[in-house]
Amino acid sequence: MPEDLGMQHINLTLPGNALAVRSALETILEQLKAFGFSGENCSVTELVMAEVMNNIVEHAYANGDPGPILISISANGSHLAIEIIDHGDPMPRYSLPQATLTNLDCPLDDLPEGGWGWLIIHEIAEDLVYSRIGAKNHLSFQLSSKRALKAP
Repeated sequence: MPEDLGMQHINLTLPGNALAVRSALETILEQLKAFGFSGENCSVTELVMAEVMNNIVEHAYANGDPGPILISISANGSHLAIEIIDHGDPMPRYSLPQATLTNLDCPLDDLPEGGWGWLIIHEIAEDLVYSRIGAKNHLSFQLSSKRALKAP
């Protein structure tokens, strides 16, 4: 990630649907590249952001009309501080899902198709915090080049 560029920000509000998520990811990547972030760091950021936003679309907004997703990203030196807010259903038990590793000791065809997202998020993101404030979900975390590029 770039060094000593000072604080730079990305703020987006998008509808909670898959097409808007794709467009938002493209916008975020364009901005990060303009800030000087490497392709590798952009890819790691895209992976985590896609997992988070797709979970919002598929789960938080699954039981009603898709509401907005608000994204705030602050880029400073070698890390990103990210906050994502939605108006969807709360997380089960009002807490973050655990990072559960699937049993990999099985034939390739028997591996589950889904269920990898929170493991990826927990492995790459730092300072991961979820809270339910009123009728809104707040998720914040940080991504740093030191951690992101060493993740499995």
